[in-house]
Amino acid sequence: MDTCFQAKQSVELFIPNEAVPIQPYLRESERIVRAIGNSGTVMPLGGELFQLKLKPINFISLQLQPIVDMRVWTSNDDCLHIQSVACEILGLEQFNDPQFILNLVGELKPVTIRRSIRLQGHVHLSVQVNMPMPIALTPKPILEGTGNTIMGGVLSSMKQRLKKNLVKDYQDWVRTTADTSLVGAG
Repeated sequence: MDTCFQAKQSVELFIPNEAVPIQPYLRESERIVRAIGNSGTVMPLGGELFQLKLKPINFISLQLQPIVDMRVWTSNDDCLHIQSVACEILGLEQFNDPQFILNLVGELKPVTIRRSIRLQGHVHLSVQVNMPMPIALTPKPILEGTGNTIMGGVLSSMKQRLKKNLVKDYQDWVRTTADTSLVGAG
């Protein structure tokens, strides 16, 4: 692969004290994925696998839409893991299927700091691609700078959705869980 784009993000979320701790919620993979994406852009594929359609991205003179299949699971230490397993990029069809590799790896883990719970995590996104002609004629520093900026923007928007949606969804889940346990007890 002749060109590599990459970006990293870290996140820390304050988690309010609730009747149900955050750890069981982190095992609700579909809810977590929907907090990262939008409900219309996430499709469960079964088990720990999900497909996420990202918003179209303008790159040089192309409009590209990444569709990422990813595995989302929680390990025994309550760490939520996200890892890409496959990717398709709509918008490259005219270039006779150029080769590319997308790699997305992330973690989100509950941490106790002074009796308060926070989720701390990070994600790394990289794409390796053989650029099709005539884009391959663009100077490499311009290509990589533009690509890295776009990758950073993708991760930044995922981070903003996570910060906006995850705590609210966790609180909704706690209410639903509490309501269900009250109904079961009665």
